[in-house]
Formats: sequence, structure tokens, C-alpha cells
Amino acid sequence: MAKFSDLFGRKGGDAEKYPSRLGVTRGNGNGDHINIENFSDVGSRMGEENEVLRNLLTDTGRKIGELDELKDAFDKIVAPFNSTLRALEQEKSQTLGLTGMLEESRSAYETLRTEFYQIEHKATSLEAESEKLREDLELSR
Repeated sequence: MAKFSDLFGRKGGDAEKYPSRLGVTRGNGNGDHINIENFSDVGSRMGEENEVLRNLLTDTGRKIGELDELKDAFDKIVAPFNSTLRALEQEKSQTLGLTGMLEESRSAYETLRTEFYQIEHKATSLEAESEKLREDLELSR
């Protein structure tokens, strides 16, 4: 694809390619003639380049549309995984909470069990002492 500077004018360093027209007189047939074929060539090249550019823009728009469709399809595929992961995280959180409560219950059970055995042992010893005191009382009568 040609550049606009190639089509319409000179570049800064290309002065030798295009001779200066300052000394040329026009109007009496001694000047340069403007060639209509050059304008038609320039116009046809611009038209071709515009068509190429238009096709590129159309292709770009189509590709962007395809990317949007792919994004939507990917979102549809990923959405169930996201909801499943969210549910899994909630279940993990709930499991951690229940595990903590279970550990507290076990700890409380062990504490109560220890207290029960201590009280039972104390009750047994007090019952034995009570029986001994009854026997002493019976003997003293």
C-alpha cells in the first residue's frame, strides 16, 4: 500500500527527483502539461487502497464479533465451574465451622467425663467410709 506522501507530494530529501518549476512559464504552451493519466492513476490507486482499507476494517469488525462470540461461549462454559467453585468454598467454610464446633463438643465431653469419673471415685470412697462409720456405730451400740 502506497503512502500519501508518495501519492501527493515530495518528501523532504527527494528534491532531486522532482525538478523545480519556478522558472517555467505557463499559459503560452511552453510550460509543463498536466497529465490527466497521472490523476486517474492516483485516483485509481487511492480507490484500490480505500477498498483494501475498507476490507481490512470489515475483516477487523468480523474478527471482533467472533471474539465477542468466543468470549460469550467461554463465559457460558466457565459459569458452571464458577458456581461450583463458589459452592465448594461455602461447603469448605461450613465444614471448618462444623469441625470447630465438633472439637469444642469433644473437649467438653472429655472434661465432663473426667469430672464424672472423679465424682464417681469420690462417691465410692464416701460410700465406703459411710459403710465403715455405720459398722462402727453398730459396734458401739
